[in-house]
This record gives sequence, C-alpha cells and structure tokens, in this order.
Amino acid sequence: MKGDNCQYASIEISLHKARAAARFRRPTVVFERLLAKGGYFAYLSTLDGMTGSRGGNPLVVGGKIIGAIGASGGSGSQDDTISLAFAPDGTLATDTLAGVVDLWDPASGQRLPP
Repeated sequence: MKGDNCQYASIEISLHKARAAARFRRPTVVFERLLAKGGYFAYLSTLDGMTGSRGGNPLVVGGKIIGAIGASGGSGSQDDTISLAFAPDGTLATDTLAGVVDLWDPASGQRLPP
C-alpha cells in the first residue's frame, strides 16, 4: 500500500527493507543500531542487500521465517510500527493502526473500508 502523499521511491525502499529482514533473518532496526555505533560495525554497509533503516521485520511462524514486511514513507519509528502491525497470515492488526493507514484491495484497486 502507498499513502496518497508518499514518495514513489518508498515503494522500492519498503521492498528492500522486507528483503533485508528475510535474508538476514532479523529486523532492519538491528542494522540501524549497529551502524550508529560506528567503528567495527561500519563494514555492515558493504553487505549486499543490507539496509540500515528500521521498518523491515521478518514474519516468523513456528520459529521459521516465512517472509517479511517492509514499510517506508514515514519516520523510521512509524515505518517500524506499520511493519510490526501485520500478523504472520498477512492480515493487519487493525486495533493497532485504525485510522493510520489506508488498505487497498490489489485485485480491484479499490480502497477497503476502515
């Protein structure tokens, strides 16, 4: 989903965050925090597919990663909140985000009711 006033680059950024969370088997906020320490952890920025920006979280079911969610377009904290609000079955935890995001039906292209 993309908010009406969100930059188009956020689509690719969110996909990149999801891929990084799945490939490295950890939330992208881990990289953000390690990079902030500098020094020894500076090498992380050289890893292919790594992103040092929060908002990417793996989906774990039964201790196994089944995918990942990436969000972009808000602040880092907002992106992280959005990506954490999805349940492993892909449904939105609507109590957490009621009124914060718009959901769209990919088949029809229509906005879903709140």
